[in-house]
Amino acid sequence: MQEESTTFLNLKVKKYDKLKVNVSIGGKERTIDLHNLENLSIVEGIPNDIRMPDGLPNKAKLLAHFKNVTNEYLSEMVLRIGK
Repeated sequence: MQEESTTFLNLKVKKYDKLKVNVSIGGKERTIDLHNLENLSIVEGIPNDIRMPDGLPNKAKLLAHFKNVTNEYLSEMVLRIGK
């Protein structure tokens, strides 16, 4: 049985100097920087198995990886910004 947890954050819409949350999405621990809720960005690393011998990413594998990552975020994360 998979453990489920739900956490709700109620934050005022303003710029924070540093505001990060650690979450488990897709079975991986990830850190999301929430310092500017109106311009949310997520930085995701490129796994080594996507890199070719010259160090550049394989385009087809990279696109497939990020489609999967995007679906993981969308299936487990809801962000609503109310004014």
